[in-house]
Amino acid sequence: MIPSQVWRARRDAHEARADALVADHRARSRRGERHAVEDFLFTYYAHRPAQLRRWSPGWGVVLEDAAPHDLGRHGVAVEGGAALAPPPDRVVRAAAWTASLLRRSGERRARYDCFGLHEWAMVHRTPQSQVRHSGLPLRLGEEATTALVEALPLRCTHFDAFRFFA
Repeated sequence: MIPSQVWRARRDAHEARADALVADHRARSRRGERHAVEDFLFTYYAHRPAQLRRWSPGWGVVLEDAAPHDLGRHGVAVEGGAALAPPPDRVVRAAAWTASLLRRSGERRARYDCFGLHEWAMVHRTPQSQVRHSGLPLRLGEEATTALVEALPLRCTHFDAFRFFA
């Protein structure tokens, strides 16, 4: 059980860090401005700043003198406070799959020679006006990007790069 004074300080510190990290994004949003790079997390992955602000002690950790609503929709009352209810089986399976993927990826030899080529390949032969972030110029320009992609073999592919850049 985490004492009330400790968990509240941890929660407050987390919220302050999250607020600082999303302050520029929120200010731009209020002004109707966009930033293709810094807003990536919020536009591409559709995370909301409020989600990043939400602190969690972890599943099953009891917080002294807490109410279930202190832990969001998955909070449950327990003796002496509240805790997060155990995750649904689908969440446990998804977490296990992700852990397995990360373990297998970590066991493979790293490749450091792609130099972001997958990103360039995703805009290969695409006019700048049709690139998702057409307001950001290609570092090499259309012709040089095409020449580079056609001259070098792809060292890696990146499905998300296709969704982001194409």
